[in-house]
Amino acid sequence: MATCQKENDSRGRVDLTKLMSSGHPVAWLAKLSWEISEAVACRDSSPVVRIYKSMNCAVTAWHVSDWIWQFSNQRQREHLSTVLKCRRLGSLKDFCRAVQRSCPAIGLCRQIVTAVKHVSVAYNRAEVSTKVEMVEDGSHYRVLIVDGDQNHIDTDVYYTALEVWCRIYVHLELDLWEEVQEIWHHWK
Repeated sequence: MATCQKENDSRGRVDLTKLMSSGHPVAWLAKLSWEISEAVACRDSSPVVRIYKSMNCAVTAWHVSDWIWQFSNQRQREHLSTVLKCRRLGSLKDFCRAVQRSCPAIGLCRQIVTAVKHVSVAYNRAEVSTKVEMVEDGSHYRVLIVDGDQNHIDTDVYYTALEVWCRIYVHLELDLWEEVQEIWHHWK
């Protein structure tokens, strides 16, 4: 377990004492995987339950970026710029932009999460929205992420984001990367 920060100014520092999990980025991959399975299995008669499950997936899918950035070193970040096909990753902002270009699903998550948390979205894409609908047999609800004229089932978007994050995690060889690679054996 990590120890508390002793300094008064801890802005920008990782404080593992505030976490309820292992304080490790691999926990966020596991959390996202679990949240996706919860959303897929949701058969609640209330659309609100399904909406909240979708929101949780989007939040986790977007914030994996913070964890991968914070836990990667300079060498890994240089490798990451090659993986993401960009010139340089000098900041978290650069990384977030590059990963969104590389994986539009992660960009969709960012749009949703920023709106959920902050109400307004900087760099808003007006063509991105969400809608909730009852499935054909009337047994439960699903959430769709609309990107222009394309409707995406939300869990498909989140699963795509998870796969990309897992690939990045393995490419960087972050702690426990072998286990992540083993879980996602179908893309070795």
